[in-house]
Amino acid sequence: MPRPDEPAYWEDFARGIGWGEEQVKEAGEVGSLAVARGMNPSDAMDVVIARIRDGKDVRIGPQPLARWMSNQGVPAFACGAVAFVAAGVGKQGFSVAHMYPLLFSGLLALEIFLVIKGLTTRGWKLALLGLAMTIGALWVALVPIPSFSS
Repeated sequence: MPRPDEPAYWEDFARGIGWGEEQVKEAGEVGSLAVARGMNPSDAMDVVIARIRDGKDVRIGPQPLARWMSNQGVPAFACGAVAFVAAGVGKQGFSVAHMYPLLFSGLLALEIFLVIKGLTTRGWKLALLGLAMTIGALWVALVPIPSFSS
C-alpha cells in the first residue's frame, strides 16, 4: 500500500475516480509534492482536485506561515525568547529570575522539554536557537552586572 508522499497513492486515487492517464500522472506528481512540502493528505487531496479537475492555479503545499507554525522547533524558540526577556535586568538590577525563582525554574524546565521535543528533522534549528536564548537568559539572570562607577 503506497503512502501519501508517494505518487502511486495519488495515481490510485485518480484512477479510482475515472480520470485519464495524463491526469493520473499529474495527480501523482501534485499530490506527492504537496504532502512532501508539509500538507496533510486531506488538504493535498483538495489541491489535487482543484489543480487537475477544476484547472485552478492553487499553491502546492501549505502557506509559509502555516509551514513555520507547524515546525516543532517554534515552541522551543518562543519559550527561549520569553526566558531571555524574563531574565532582563530592570532599573534596580533585579531580574525576574531573582524575583520569581519558582516560575523562572518552571520556564526553564518547560524549555528543556520543548527543546527535546523540537529536535526533529525540520525543527532542530529553531529548537537549538531557543536553547541558546535560554542559556543567554541564564547568563543574564545569574551573572552579576559589573558596576563601572568609582
